[in-house]
Amino acid sequence: MSGKTSSSQKNRTSRLAKRRQKTQTVVAVVALVLFLFGIAGALWGLWQPVVRISKVTVINGDASLLTYTEFPLMGSYVGIVPRNSIFFFPERTIRADILADRPELAAVSISRDGLDAIALKAVERVPVARWCGIEKVDAEYTCFFFDAGGYIYGATDAFLATHTLNPYKLFAPISGSPENPVRASILSADSLPGVFDFARHLADIGGEVVSIRLHEDEVDFFLLDLSLETEREEGTRITYILGQEELAFTALVSSQESYSLSNGSIEYIDLRFSGKVYLKRKE
Repeated sequence: MSGKTSSSQKNRTSRLAKRRQKTQTVVAVVALVLFLFGIAGALWGLWQPVVRISKVTVINGDASLLTYTEFPLMGSYVGIVPRNSIFFFPERTIRADILADRPELAAVSISRDGLDAIALKAVERVPVARWCGIEKVDAEYTCFFFDAGGYIYGATDAFLATHTLNPYKLFAPISGSPENPVRASILSADSLPGVFDFARHLADIGGEVVSIRLHEDEVDFFLLDLSLETEREEGTRITYILGQEELAFTALVSSQESYSLSNGSIEYIDLRFSGKVYLKRKE
């Protein structure tokens, strides 16, 4: 009897196991079917016009930026997801393309405007002054704007040159080629705020700075001289050690009674030696 009971229990257990396995298989198949239906439904939804970008606007900027969105929004990703889907449009590609081609822009933000539109907003670089090359004798220069970080980004003209925060021409070494300076950086850019402050202080005591030249660890300021008949109109030169603006200006002011910066009578003033002022008058 015990043998028959044991055999019956085994058969019952086997039938239960098969039933559980069948149930699990059915559940798995149903789950897979529902998952595939869900994926298919989602893909169908992504192709609906209501969630596809049909309008692009530019906020407070150049309308030509719209051209950078035309190609990236065409077609699809491997034939499955439309590239103009409001959920999967190539935001990084659009931004990178614009910044690569428009160095005068510091940043570009792209935001969704509903379910079928996006908006571009560009932030332009603020021109701090003009970089005009490295010093060359009797040479003509094409000047370029640069921003507060020393990034050079665009050629200037006579009108635009008046729109900089500092009116001076800067001659200084850069990270790239002087013949093709756009997107290069001024090597000593972190020192420029102090240099420009010094130039403004010179204006307070009668010296109008025309150009500034950085070379090695020294700075040369050239003041306006209206008595000259050259285009450069550069007169008095003032030299000091880069980074020592406060010491140099203190020394300059302390001997102010012995010279004038406004009449072009001084050839140069040398402030490179701490606490001392060496000057040469024009003959």
